[in-house]
Amino acid sequence: MVFAVLMLGLLVLAFANVRGFCLWVVGLAGVEMPLLTGEARFFSGVLEVDAQALYMFCVMAGCAIALALRPAAAARTAARIPAWLVLLGFAALSLTWTPSAVYGLRMLVKLATPALFLATCLVAIDEGLPPAQLIRAAIGAALIALALALLNFVTRGALSPLIPVEGLFGLPQLSAPYSSPSNFAFLMAAAAFAAYGCFLRSRKAGFVIVALSCGVAILFALNRAALGSLAVGFLGFHLARARLRPAYLLAGLLALALIAGSLMLSPAFKKRMFYDADDIPWSTLLTDSGAFLTHLDTSGRNDLWLQANESFAGTSAWFGGGIGSVDRWIRDRDVRGVELHSDLYRLYLDLGLLGLACYCVAIAALVVALGRVARTAGSTGEAIGARIGVAALVGYFATLPTDNSLNYVAQFGVVAYALVAAGLARTAAVPAVVSGAPLVPAAVRYANVAR
Repeated sequence: MVFAVLMLGLLVLAFANVRGFCLWVVGLAGVEMPLLTGEARFFSGVLEVDAQALYMFCVMAGCAIALALRPAAAARTAARIPAWLVLLGFAALSLTWTPSAVYGLRMLVKLATPALFLATCLVAIDEGLPPAQLIRAAIGAALIALALALLNFVTRGALSPLIPVEGLFGLPQLSAPYSSPSNFAFLMAAAAFAAYGCFLRSRKAGFVIVALSCGVAILFALNRAALGSLAVGFLGFHLARARLRPAYLLAGLLALALIAGSLMLSPAFKKRMFYDADDIPWSTLLTDSGAFLTHLDTSGRNDLWLQANESFAGTSAWFGGGIGSVDRWIRDRDVRGVELHSDLYRLYLDLGLLGLACYCVAIAALVVALGRVARTAGSTGEAIGARIGVAALVGYFATLPTDNSLNYVAQFGVVAYALVAAGLARTAAVPAVVSGAPLVPAAVRYANVAR
């Protein structure tokens, strides 16, 4: 009942208040919907979905409603992201050669919803939504997820079963209820970027505490892709500054090196990374490429990728097997719930080189646009907001080679794209002329970063 009321409420918000809709969607990214419904599944047969998938469809429907009610604003926003229109058009066209229209439509929803939410947030900002509120909502979502994860851990799985895989200090991998460690850790990384940017703007110690808490949560989730996302995102954050200071960049790289070195001393991390970790020293792993590759624990990814390569050998390298073809292939296998764990490879198999290139260009276009805002805005809140957007987006992209991040639409996905929208916002600060008085800058309409 609570879940149904929540879904209906979001759709009503999409009709009545697009700003509230965007904030609620970002805030709810910290809650997995099965927490409200349990393991219940809806519909039957090939249409069967769980509560989280149904919520994702609701988010997409809300975005479509909000944009349809504002055709002029939607058209202006679409003109700002033409690469996404090309990508989604090509993906929709591939439905004509996909082996399963049902799985094709499901994958199309996963691909389209982040772009639709980006457009909806941009429209909401044009209607007065302060970008800083989106950034605070992203931080709030991560804090909700972290609080639920700690509560579930303290109560020994009262909300959902703990992850059985061993993490740091022999503890289970940290994760929010009904969330995978990947989804949880990726959300923590996005919030860490937001909190760090807010600290640089406001110098409030609370934001440092939030950023460090998110970083520690990622360590206890012991997710390798999230650690890589965190490193790449912070590197992007600092490279996007208007005037790059080599000393700051060097300090950041040294900090990352120290963190990496500390992880190497962790037996839990070594066991997560390699087979027979206790029997082979780090010196051998780092100096012998053969030993490194032989012992590297890919969690079965390499075997699954080889099988996918064989199964899709007859499809076109340029056009792929059609959107959703990988999902259909996986669901036809014996093990339910297995994922390809490489969304870049999945896009290649689904949409071919053309589709993968369209996706990479769409991401790159957003990074370029954010970088332009960061450089032209100087040291203002706009610049910090744009740098947060860069960090979130490149961190998001960094997870795609080895994880199924496109599935995390209503959690990590909407948060990352909300931060991109906040970063793309520009303030209309027009000087106000008062008779007999000097020019004084008008009050800023809104600031990109919480003060």
